[in-house]
Amino acid sequence: MGLDRGLLLALSLLSVGCSTGWYLGRGEDAVREMELVDAERAFRSALSREPDNPRALYGLGWTYHLAGHHDEARETFERCIQVAPQSELGFKGLGSVALAEGNLDIAQGRFDQALQLAPGDPSVLNSLALLHIRAERYEQALEIYGALRVEGQLLPEAAIGQAEASLRLGRLDEALAVVDEALAHGGGSARQATLLYSLRARILHAFTTGRLDDQRCDVTAAPLLAWLDEADASLDQAEALALPLDSLAGVRREIHLRRKLVQRTCPDAGGNGGGR
Repeated sequence: MGLDRGLLLALSLLSVGCSTGWYLGRGEDAVREMELVDAERAFRSALSREPDNPRALYGLGWTYHLAGHHDEARETFERCIQVAPQSELGFKGLGSVALAEGNLDIAQGRFDQALQLAPGDPSVLNSLALLHIRAERYEQALEIYGALRVEGQLLPEAAIGQAEASLRLGRLDEALAVVDEALAHGGGSARQATLLYSLRARILHAFTTGRLDDQRCDVTAAPLLAWLDEADASLDQAEALALPLDSLAGVRREIHLRRKLVQRTCPDAGGNGGGR
């Protein structure tokens, strides 16, 4: 006995829906791991099944954005707005592209539109906080991050922003505590963990600024070298995650130069020292 045509149609539609969802999940996982070629392939497969799926359009736009293809990202986010004008996704995406291009006024407007559609959305608020950091409004960014804590804990992406704002304000102990807390909870995706370890190295490097006293090498040099050793170890952990992040080489270079300065100023200093 064969299945009736109605049931066959229902099973076919269910299969298409599950298939789209699978590709969406695969694409979002790939984005988190910065596997952008796989992410693009997955989101395109989802869109081949549902061309107007806003989640797939947003994912594809974000993939382009992370790859630095801003024109393609902008076009895809605009398409997302066309098919889902009541969703915050397309507006948030356009704001992120504008922010990356340095168009802060445009980014502010897009984020405001996103917040009107999704008041209090953590992802949009995090993007707005990043805008404040870019505009050097660090205290305003920290106010947002304070509101974003969920049961006392920040999501990794928000932790990166809060630590960056604290670092820019010279609140080094506060910045390091935020990074270490996020890493203690797993560090999030490989991309987020890489950024956290890199940021940790920058904070530790900042601890050494202005603290070397050539008249008191026996007291000041060893702790600075210890901080720099710890910063190098953090970069080792970032590089072990094997994600392409050009800034790691620059951070490593700054640590190397600071180490050379300490060793040149205090040639008899040891390589290990006290804590922070």
